[in-house]
Amino acid sequence: TQKPLPLLERIIRLSTNPGDVVLDPFCGCGTAIEAAQRLGRKWIGIDVTVLAIDVVERRLRKMKVQNKIHYEVEGIPRDVDGAHRLFEEDPHDFQLWALTMVDGQPREGGKKGADKGVDGLIYYQHDGKTILPAIVSVKGGRNIHADHIRDLIGTMHSQDAELGVFITLNEPTSAMMKAAREAGSVEAFNKLRPRVQIRTIEQLFAGQKPDLPPVHDIISAAAAARRLSARRVPPPVTPEQIRAQPSFKYPISGGRAQDAQQAMALDDPLLI
Repeated sequence: TQKPLPLLERIIRLSTNPGDVVLDPFCGCGTAIEAAQRLGRKWIGIDVTVLAIDVVERRLRKMKVQNKIHYEVEGIPRDVDGAHRLFEEDPHDFQLWALTMVDGQPREGGKKGADKGVDGLIYYQHDGKTILPAIVSVKGGRNIHADHIRDLIGTMHSQDAELGVFITLNEPTSAMMKAAREAGSVEAFNKLRPRVQIRTIEQLFAGQKPDLPPVHDIISAAAAARRLSARRVPPPVTPEQIRAQPSFKYPISGGRAQDAQQAMALDDPLLI
């Protein structure tokens, strides 16, 4: 369970000295790692999912830790050969890792099972106020063809998404590229962009990300969601909802009896 940063800072401050090593074998989103770094402790973070390690890396980059200390990340592909090895070892982990290459987020937290054609979502800024999702499909196998692009387009229609990204470990066929071009373009964030974009892992390693509006990664998307939730005003309670609330069934015993409170006159009736 995620703990607040001030709580973990207090625990680390009380139980360790500057320069000590803090080990978090289930580091999750990296709160303990950030607390240890802030307090001048050395640290080791371990997690079973590539998604968690990606979140920790982003958190450290946001702190600009790479400008202050040297740290190493193990178990994450650093080139195309490493991506092939990850796919051979665990296709699901490959899918989660590939999503991090485009600032995408897995559907339903990356749980295995039916994904209804949506491997992940990229949340982008559609305009000054609206954040929309782009649909992401990931394929690591060699047997890829134009039907996969058409499936992505069909999923975009069913999910009412304007943009889609197809990530492939291997080179796309000419028929796939043609199917993507035939999907046309859409205006997003004051620019005309291809509705369906294909990117290979090699292209992503070279920094050739999809042509999307400003993207919210997993950290900034959560912050944006919190800001949106804070601004959202709950709807007013209607008289019908108040009447439907259950009354207390049993009397409260004890205490001396008191005269009933007299009703207060109101300028306007409370319930109409």
